[in-house]
Amino acid sequence: MLDEKEYNDLLFKQGIARLSNGLEKYSIALMCAEKDPITCHRMILVSRELRSVVDQINHILSNGNIETNEEAEDRLLNMFRIVPDMFKDRSKCVEEAYDKQGQKIAYTKEEKHVMVN
Repeated sequence: MLDEKEYNDLLFKQGIARLSNGLEKYSIALMCAEKDPITCHRMILVSRELRSVVDQINHILSNGNIETNEEAEDRLLNMFRIVPDMFKDRSKCVEEAYDKQGQKIAYTKEEKHVMVN
């Protein structure tokens, strides 16, 4: 039997596979209410997974401009002041930035506080 995390990971992987399969026949747009892609789970989770199988990922910004996923990743790097160097190439830095932003925007269950008199 799968625990909740394993179940959610499985559902996520199935969703990514479904998107990948759909991209073979269709143009797909994922919509979100967030104004900025770097604060949205669709970039931090979904685009991160799809970028290895999709030629081009674009984000529509709140002002209507188009930003490539690579441009959004550059903004992530700048936000966390992560700079590639001789020990860490850009791809490792981008992964670190995705991890940091994922932690920052991750869903957490709020603790319930009970007041006792």
